[in-house]
Amino acid sequence: MSYVLCCLLLIIEAVIFLTPTLALAQEDSSTSASVSGAKASVRDKVRETIENLIKKPRAVIGTLNQLADSTLEIKTKGGKVAMIATTIDTTYSRFNKGKKSDIKFEELVIGDYTIALGNKNTSGVVEAKRILTYDKSPALTKKSVFGLVEEVNKGNISIKHPKNEKSWTIQTSKKTNFTGKGVEEPSTLNIKDIEAGDRIVVLGTMDEKTKDTINALRVHILNGKALGLQKSSPKPSLKPSTSPSPSPSP
Repeated sequence: MSYVLCCLLLIIEAVIFLTPTLALAQEDSSTSASVSGAKASVRDKVRETIENLIKKPRAVIGTLNQLADSTLEIKTKGGKVAMIATTIDTTYSRFNKGKKSDIKFEELVIGDYTIALGNKNTSGVVEAKRILTYDKSPALTKKSVFGLVEEVNKGNISIKHPKNEKSWTIQTSKKTNFTGKGVEEPSTLNIKDIEAGDRIVVLGTMDEKTKDTINALRVHILNGKALGLQKSSPKPSLKPSTSPSPSPSP
């Protein structure tokens, strides 16, 4: 609650408290109960009015769905449509490839990723203070996957899940952190330490341009190879084979 609203609440409380007290000085004791009830009723109504006046901040995130006069509609990720009202004090900004520029209401583009920041009024409409639009979603979806390494090609790793056989392409960079294989210092590992048959766990963000591709933040290499991919050497027999018995001569 803001400082001004707190002061307003204290003043109203004082008025409510003092008014019935002055009235009680002029009335007899038979009316004290009714005055006390009226005092409580007035206090509750004033509190309710002040709470309705207090506007709670809201952030509506989604895709710009429609524009009309000074209002706009944002379709959220869940499919709901939120009505946003703007005023002459509303500011508009656009982020294109990370660069910010100030725009006007008329320059908003339907379909852009949009964030509306403001307060929700008693009618359920958000009165926007700021409107931010982006050429692409700034929220990167993090994802972790597990798989067996099929191929390592330069900075890319091809893996496949052993059960559902889902394939992923893992893109690594200089920022990718490699851990595992019993090595305590991650800086000593790199993509050259990964080979076909290794089991790895990858944490990264989904690539927006390429399907089933993850930009790796961390690649953890598990100890040991996957079963079925190691070449097993033949084990010597513990019992010597018996020599065949000679066949009887005719």
